[in-house]
Amino acid sequence: MAYISPRLGILNNIPFAIPFSVRVEIFRRFVWNDMRALDLDHGMFSGAPRHRAVVRRGQVAKDGYDNLNGLGAALKERIQITFVDQFGNEE
Repeated sequence: MAYISPRLGILNNIPFAIPFSVRVEIFRRFVWNDMRALDLDHGMFSGAPRHRAVVRRGQVAKDGYDNLNGLGAALKERIQITFVDQFGNEE
């Protein structure tokens, strides 16, 4: 990461100057570091989700905001989202 840090200014200001494959690798390293910091490196789909949200299909933006607003850094943790149709049935 120390190698990447000085180059973040270039990435933020003129990302097109960095080849796409390099940008993808930088992104993957950030994700990997976050997963390690949050103790999530044992697999994306293993274990129980830490947060749950129920979202109605007709109110996606409102329900998403109401359920996920205020989580802050917890948005990087596992979240289970259940969609509900107009009849109240889980999808």
